[in-house]
Amino acid sequence: MPKILLLFVAICVTVAAALFLNTRSPWDPLPELLDAFRTAHSLPGGVITYGPRGGQPSVYGLGDADPGARRPMDANARLHIASLTKPLTANAVLSLAEAGVIALDTPLAAQMDLPPPFDPRALDITRRHILSHRAGFDWRASFDPVFAPERVGGTPDMPCPALARLTWASRPLDHAPDTSEHYANIGYCLLSELLAAKDHDLYQSVAQVAPGVNFGAIAQPHWLFDGAKWLPLATTDTLHSDPSLLAGAGGANSTAAAYWRFAVQSHMAQTSAAPEGADGSYYALGWRVWPGPQGPHLTHFGHLPGIFSAVFVLSDGFTLVALFNGGVQDGARAFSELFDAVCFLRELTCRPS
Repeated sequence: MPKILLLFVAICVTVAAALFLNTRSPWDPLPELLDAFRTAHSLPGGVITYGPRGGQPSVYGLGDADPGARRPMDANARLHIASLTKPLTANAVLSLAEAGVIALDTPLAAQMDLPPPFDPRALDITRRHILSHRAGFDWRASFDPVFAPERVGGTPDMPCPALARLTWASRPLDHAPDTSEHYANIGYCLLSELLAAKDHDLYQSVAQVAPGVNFGAIAQPHWLFDGAKWLPLATTDTLHSDPSLLAGAGGANSTAAAYWRFAVQSHMAQTSAAPEGADGSYYALGWRVWPGPQGPHLTHFGHLPGIFSAVFVLSDGFTLVALFNGGVQDGARAFSELFDAVCFLRELTCRPS
């Protein structure tokens, strides 16, 4: 049975049970929905935290922490969060802007010690461009240096801030800054470098805006399946077997509860103006913004070998964080399945039909 059909069946069963039990018990369908999603995508385990703004969250562990030993997942497990790091980095940058240390609309090169750019148009890139994925980088038009470091003279074990400097000095932009939106990792690697340039260590800056979020190695392994057995991610030769090298673009780790405490707070992105020409969803200040009839929703997801993560901040203040210790084949499709399912359960219109 196709994964999306399996998940749809799980949603229908979950919702039907919720309606049937509505007058009999406060049964919560979300853990079963998320576990159905985990099963549909063959993910070993996961941790989820969700709840309304101003309330106490629910926290659950799903599946296995160790699929070989069948050790259950601890609800407080710390997992890599991949690109869920980007809203954290954005918030750290915004905090510096509010303190007057940097200016969001001043060109990046004017406030950083960067080498001469290969493309003179890069001198116009601002922090706001990067936060909105409008800096001119477009991996679909060329390639993503984070996943092909050798093409800019880097190595697989190079931290992404150093990789960003190489990219800046050796590659043309794919588009002129602020002319179109294209999701890009390398811009957030530049923001990691920016924080260091302003004597604000990325890790300390993120810890200030999101206590409990860390960088570096974790005790809880992530897993890859080689066709016969599960292998800990850190023991493989996968390009990002050490996700912490991705720094502000994707290197953080967290418990679901710690990330929920960050995400549930009010965000400037929910009130930010859509860029000119935006049609549908758009990126602003580190988040993907989905305008809707009940108000804007904020989302983000992370997708690397052995890692899948997602966060949903809905217009009604309900926030869900889901972190998994395995990867999916198609991150965008898996995110869409989960987003649609959560919005269906919440009876919200989250994107145009």
